[in-house]
Amino acid sequence: MKKGFWLIVACIAIVIVIVCVAILFARNTLPQESITGKLLICATDPTNKSASKQYAVITPNEDRWEYYGGGGWSQFVFAPDGDSFYYLGKEAIIRRWLDSGMEEEVFSLGDVDCLNWQTPQLVDDDILSFADLRSQRLYLADLHTMELYSPSGIAFWPNATQHDIRNQTVLYTPQFDPNGIYKTDMQTGKQEKLLDGANPSLNEDGTILAYQAGADNGILVVRDLESQEEWTVKVSNVRFFQISPDGRFLGVIHGADMLDHIKLTIFEYQTGRKCTLLRTTPANISNSFDWIDA
Repeated sequence: MKKGFWLIVACIAIVIVIVCVAILFARNTLPQESITGKLLICATDPTNKSASKQYAVITPNEDRWEYYGGGGWSQFVFAPDGDSFYYLGKEAIIRRWLDSGMEEEVFSLGDVDCLNWQTPQLVDDDILSFADLRSQRLYLADLHTMELYSPSGIAFWPNATQHDIRNQTVLYTPQFDPNGIYKTDMQTGKQEKLLDGANPSLNEDGTILAYQAGADNGILVVRDLESQEEWTVKVSNVRFFQISPDGRFLGVIHGADMLDHIKLTIFEYQTGRKCTLLRTTPANISNSFDWIDA
């Protein structure tokens, strides 16, 4: 009788533990359908084991993963239409359409040192920026007027520049202060330190800033630049991160874990909930992605 009683107690205890773990997991899980926008990344299709790395367009709230052939470039940025993207070719900025694979040269770069370019950013619909790592200069290519210019006074670390087109400023981590975020006026070249941190990422309207907390790449900070409210996201082995266009989410490529996996995880930083969109090996995913409104 006693043995049966304690067996029942043990079973009840196990059920309680399972329920508590399930509740905790549910509280920490971000529903995929709540994630806004769509992401462009270079990755292999997990349903096709023989496939090489392809361009993947992920629309989380529609549960849609679309893979397009010809992947390989790790430096790319969505065009405003979301159906094509720009990448930096050998001597020009190239636009590639996802469905057809058709390519078009949209901006000849002439004597610019193409071998040292860093990931481009779309400042607005007509201006594309990129960094020349050898000269450590930031270039802006106006796709409408076909002008190429470089704001003065900017020397930066790779992957560390962001634009606030609303305020005509560039945010960046300079070489002389690897644990600082500075801003420079694109018109005057005036420079000032904004805060301690590194590798800034701005949302579309320039109101939400994400950055690494100094030399510790496992702590990411999200700051509302209007209210100055801050949130912290702790994640190990950060490779790349970007704030969503609407400023509600933080996307992070991070890893590897004990199984040598890399993850693309979306964090709802205000609540701490998260959702992993991709989990694969380092060779099967790019070290960057782009994110636009769907």
